Amino acid sequence: MISSEVQTLSKVFDLSNYSKGVYFVSIISETQITTKKIVLQ
Repeated sequence: MISSEVQTLSKVFDLSNYSKGVYFVSIISETQITTKKIVLQ
């Protein structure tokens, strides 16, 4: 699990060391939570 506080509108994560598969990213703001699916092939 990666946790990072972001102060800008964009953030880059290096996923090159992660195994192939499906990952979910939850983005939590002051007003909402958004979950996105990432597929590494």
